[in-house]
Amino acid sequence: MTEWLVDDNGNRTSVTYFGSRERARYVLDNLLDCRDCTNCVNCYGCIGCSHCIECEDCTDCEYCYDVRALSGKAYTVDLSRCANQQFADRVMAVVS
Repeated sequence: MTEWLVDDNGNRTSVTYFGSRERARYVLDNLLDCRDCTNCVNCYGCIGCSHCIECEDCTDCEYCYDVRALSGKAYTVDLSRCANQQFADRVMAVVS
């Protein structure tokens, strides 16, 4: 059974997903102005997103990554489910 940590804004992180309560708490504490997000990392102003990294002002996105934060790392940029077209366009400009 998954153990969830939840903050006052309804964001939640899975202890299993992040490997420890400490990591899950750290990730949860570093979401800024987000609401109802699940397992997102270092996001700002997002609502209802899931498993995103370094996104901003997104709504209902899943597995959306900001390539600026991941440059030089082996991550795939996936903006196919990004609801913030302006954000997606900015990220794709960096990739191009």
